[in-house]
Amino acid sequence: MYCLAIVDSGNYAYRLYSIMRNKGYDVEVVSTPCKLAKSGCSYCIKLPFEYKDLIVKEGLENNIYVREIYKVTTLDCKNVYERIK
Repeated sequence: MYCLAIVDSGNYAYRLYSIMRNKGYDVEVVSTPCKLAKSGCSYCIKLPFEYKDLIVKEGLENNIYVREIYKVTTLDCKNVYERIK
């Protein structure tokens, strides 16, 4: 099970990704799914469920607001997004 952390821009996503990777956390930048994107194309951070609180903390320490976090599960070969923050 994994989560998607939504931030305000692709630049913020890459900056937070870089911070997390430099600290040794296994995260990646992915395109935001159409069902979750508020406007146009955007990027978000894919991370293990266990890191959900950590990414918010790291974001706040670096002036990057994590807007939303979704838990992603698969049901009948389709992704289901459950908002948890």
